[in-house]
Amino acid sequence: AGSAMLSAVLQQYGFEPLAIDFGGNKHRPYMHVVNLDLRQRHSWQFLEKIALSRRLFFFHGAPPCGTSSRARDRPMSQHQHGPKPLRSSRWPMGFPWLSGVDLERVESANQIYVQMAKFCKWLHTLNIMWSLGNPGNSYMWLIPEMVSLTALGFWVYFHSCCHGGDRKKFTAFLTSCIEFAGLESFCDNSHTHADWGMIRSEGKTVFATSKEAAYPRKLCERIAELLKMAAFRQQMDHMLNK
Repeated sequence: AGSAMLSAVLQQYGFEPLAIDFGGNKHRPYMHVVNLDLRQRHSWQFLEKIALSRRLFFFHGAPPCGTSSRARDRPMSQHQHGPKPLRSSRWPMGFPWLSGVDLERVESANQIYVQMAKFCKWLHTLNIMWSLGNPGNSYMWLIPEMVSLTALGFWVYFHSCCHGGDRKKFTAFLTSCIEFAGLESFCDNSHTHADWGMIRSEGKTVFATSKEAAYPRKLCERIAELLKMAAFRQQMDHMLNK
């Protein structure tokens, strides 16, 4: 959930969201967040029980993209590379020579990626809508479980700045919700963008990519509007099929 902005907005629109993140979440959430370790199978079993026992309408996952970011492939300057690459198109699950902390981080992310893709496949068998979000060029999309998930959904691409973001961040949603096609939008460069690279924030020097992790409020409001449309469509389909 990160900042849980999406969950908070969905609540304002009449939904009953369950925001989930791990205990080390660095964001200040806008609503209560349930702490779960999504690397563990028992966490997903808990979510499966919720899906079966409550009237689950929609699931959205935004798995961590830190180890899968292609920003790692680009040097920050002539004299400084920045975080080193951990994956490639040939090795989307991580370089086979990784060790130590790098290996732990990649394996940790992979556990979440694989289990989240499997969860979406399971939801699909129950006719429950789902979506996953990550940078459009994330190596996450190339891991086998994600590739196989594409057969069940479709792609929606947009630049974050078209939905209230400060930067021209290329984002992809893989989803089964047809209404999400309304999110597709590409920047025409008619407005200015905040800088990438290293920036000063709250007295510290941080990577600008960290400031783009949370969804802008405008994006969350547009998602909520589209989910209201999807709920109405499902209600109408139910009435017509009675």
